[in-house]
Amino acid sequence: MSRGIKLANGLTPQDEQYAALLAQGSSQAAAYREVWPEAESMSLGQLYTVASRRACKVRARVEEIIAEAGRETVVSVVSLTREIDEDRALAYDEHNAGAAVQATKLKAQLHRHLTKVPSTEGLLGGIAGLIASLDRPGQAEDETPEDEAHEAKNGSDTPAP
Repeated sequence: MSRGIKLANGLTPQDEQYAALLAQGSSQAAAYREVWPEAESMSLGQLYTVASRRACKVRARVEEIIAEAGRETVVSVVSLTREIDEDRALAYDEHNAGAAVQATKLKAQLHRHLTKVPSTEGLLGGIAGLIASLDRPGQAEDETPEDEAHEAKNGSDTPAP
């Protein structure tokens, strides 16, 4: 990617990619490494610091991306509900009780009334945690397996005893 180019929102293409990865649930360190491969040579302490600072810079964009995804989901649920209602009405008109019952089950699943549909609590909790982590510049996040591999390859910030 070219350096120095700014998008209409004032971010660079790399910042935009970093924000998108954070919005998708990547850790700050993993997202930073993906966008800026030169980060592989950094110590974990350096990586956490620069990734956290960059996350603060793109926080508003991360929130925008999450909000956009939420609006798209709401539109999809509304349009799917309308289609299911139309299908159910057609099933009644055709005296097809089985199809009407299936449409009702599908609508219930869509609206999370059946236990087969997973809860969104984990996703929402993850998003809340992500947004909260963006408010804490310089604070290291939990180590991931990628971080442990990085530390094994590049060494730790802490001196050996």
